[in-house]
Amino acid sequence: MSDSVTEEIPVQTASELLVAAREQCELSQQDVADQLYLTVTFIRYIDDGLFHKIAKHAFIKGYLRSYSRVVGLNGDEVVARYEEELESDHGVDIRDVTEERVGSAALTGPVLQTGLIGLGGIVVVVALVWAFSGNDEEVLPLEEVSEAPVVPDEASEMEIVSLPSAPVVVGNEAAENLAGGDEAVETEPEEVVGEPVRQAMRRDDESIREAIKAEEVNAEASDAFSESIKEVTVERTSDDAHEYITVDSGGFDQLEFTFTGDCWVEIEDADGDSIYGDLNRDGDILTVYGTAPLKILLGRASAVTLRHNGTEIDLALHTTSDQTAKLTVGG
Repeated sequence: MSDSVTEEIPVQTASELLVAAREQCELSQQDVADQLYLTVTFIRYIDDGLFHKIAKHAFIKGYLRSYSRVVGLNGDEVVARYEEELESDHGVDIRDVTEERVGSAALTGPVLQTGLIGLGGIVVVVALVWAFSGNDEEVLPLEEVSEAPVVPDEASEMEIVSLPSAPVVVGNEAAENLAGGDEAVETEPEEVVGEPVRQAMRRDDESIREAIKAEEVNAEASDAFSESIKEVTVERTSDDAHEYITVDSGGFDQLEFTFTGDCWVEIEDADGDSIYGDLNRDGDILTVYGTAPLKILLGRASAVTLRHNGTEIDLALHTTSDQTAKLTVGG
């Protein structure tokens, strides 16, 4: 009877899927880069799975979908495979950080001997300290312990409050009791005598106010952070002639792109957040709502007509010799 061995077929990564499809289509990395209007370096990073080297991580999924369309793959499936890889890598990172690999420990002869000698030395020191402290115990006279005056019986119930580096606060009536009532004791006015206490109270109040202010600042920072995380919605509809893409990031400035050919588009809003990044094709109409100033990168400016709040922008003024264009509108 022979044992059957079942081998698990390894799941291909997003990069492996794209490379296999590209080679099946007999396309080089340069061919894909030319069709996407990207540099061949981007395609090389994607093929090698070096996504961390791509500067704008927000556009990686857009790159994967565009790459997938060129080689005939389903973009959603490739992106889903990429997200699984991210989750898997995150789990490995956490395990490597939290798990501590510790070898077996054993007490050898020298180690045990050293420990016993140290323990014996500690016992001897403790015994000597106890012996000397027990024989030489002295009772210090009262004047060496404290310079405070002796309180008579009449004021024994009075509570004496002492503050660090501040004199004992005693009221006028208590001072007369301490003197026996026959001799007048010169004291400063009550407001002057109580000043150290009031200063300490003011310091406490200032500390409380500073703590409250710090909490308010933290709350404001937390609110500002939560507000900075904006939601971007993307809707796609189509008819026989056009595909309509609407991107809404909560702003009031409108950009409208009409495409007559393939063109890569990247858009950042006034906060520096990437609100769109994808390859658009002939017949696409892209409408973006965001907060100006809006930074725009076009991979093939000659295939685009752009309007900002209804006014057409002359892209020829911003287009370089390689047909790319970088411009900022609004604001």
